Amino acid sequence: MDACPHCAAQSISLSAKISSDPASPARCPACQGNSYVANKVSTSISLGIVLLGCAWGLIAALANSPLPLYAIMPSAAWFFYRTWRSAELLPIDSDTVEKHRRTRQTLTLLAFLLSFFM
Repeated sequence: MDACPHCAAQSISLSAKISSDPASPARCPACQGNSYVANKVSTSISLGIVLLGCAWGLIAALANSPLPLYAIMPSAAWFFYRTWRSAELLPIDSDTVEKHRRTRQTLTLLAFLLSFFM
């Protein structure tokens, strides 16, 4: 459990933290406050996992052995867990959440309509 940025209660689960964004934030059960992890943090974590896999692949190629490839999954899982545990939750108010939801819905509808012309 992670601390809520509003009330400091240890009430936000890791899965809620991972799936949070400005349009669908994690909600604290104690104070009903909304919070999310910044998009640049989640993008950086994904990029780090890709780079970690590339590094192990390069090591396997240089060593001319498939053994380093077996380290990709455990090291990626460890990196994923450690970085998400240390990611900071940011508070967000309800009006901003609604603005982000409307923006997401508009972009989804636009993408859906554009798909008919491709």
